[in-house]
Amino acid sequence: MPNYYYKDAAGQEQGPLPIEELKALNLSPDTLVRDELQSEWKTAEQVDELKSFLAISTTTETIVTEPVIATTVTAASVAPIAAKATAVKSTAWLSWVLSLLVLGGVGYFIYQDIEKNKGNSNAVDSLSMTTSSTDSANAEPLTTADTNASDTTVADVNMADTTTTTVTTANADPTTTTNQTTNTKDKQLLAKQKAEDEKKKQQLTAKQKADEVKKQQIAAQALAAKQLQMRNSWSKYITLGSLNYQPKGDDGMTAFDVPVYNGTDVPLNKVTVRIDYYKKEKKDKIVGSETITLYNIPARSGLNGKAPENKKSRKAVATITSITSRQLNFCYPQGSGNNGDPYFCN
Repeated sequence: MPNYYYKDAAGQEQGPLPIEELKALNLSPDTLVRDELQSEWKTAEQVDELKSFLAISTTTETIVTEPVIATTVTAASVAPIAAKATAVKSTAWLSWVLSLLVLGGVGYFIYQDIEKNKGNSNAVDSLSMTTSSTDSANAEPLTTADTNASDTTVADVNMADTTTTTVTTANADPTTTTNQTTNTKDKQLLAKQKAEDEKKKQQLTAKQKADEVKKQQIAAQALAAKQLQMRNSWSKYITLGSLNYQPKGDDGMTAFDVPVYNGTDVPLNKVTVRIDYYKKEKKDKIVGSETITLYNIPARSGLNGKAPENKKSRKAVATITSITSRQLNFCYPQGSGNNGDPYFCN
């Protein structure tokens, strides 16, 4: 009974497998299969040997939706900043009110001092004379008493001017100070937020790199396990097709093709096949042997070798004697691996 190839869910050709192993796979009616001796693909339900063993399976997809993390800015998170700004404004207005009170007190004392000096005519005249002397170069000289009174009065005026200037300086615009403080705090908050965002970005990048490395490691482990299975079960993946030899004369046969099929995922660099020729249809006596070598058989494909004719035989049998695949790290019949992987080679 011939073996069969089939196409898996990814559309990849698998096999060839005996009919018993193919039945054990629970193929669906739409699975494509073909006889290893034929190139035409059929659905499994079209093959008589598989009809009664078909199984229909239902695959349920589970869509996993990763949670989306949203950051919500609420009024509660802004409230502390607004409260601080309000507190600064309240303090500025209090300073402004206190400045007005101080200015009023100073003005009151100046007013009292002026009232006291009204009774002293000499002091008033001296003050007037001093003022006149500033405006005219021809003013008469002052007496010592007048000069002293004038100096005292001028000193009082200068003291009042100094006090007034000091009060005016203290009476700065509270709105400007508040705005400067608020701007400074806003800049600090923005700088802090920017630093936190940059840190999160770096953490996300590091996590993505770690995930990628982990995926690559898992993929490498899966590939190594699959290649190990192919090496140990190579006869399921690398097979010979039917020999189409024809009789030639009474005892001989013509030259014929020797098909070699590569069912692995990688190319085969070299395959050696021995051809044994028998005198009769039954394997009673070998009348000759030939060896042919095929190179670079593509993955999941086949290649034909050519066996020479034989003038004494009526039957030919082909046997694979050696295989080499660098990508599969596969050497048959002798590799350098251990007991669990005897055909492994570098």
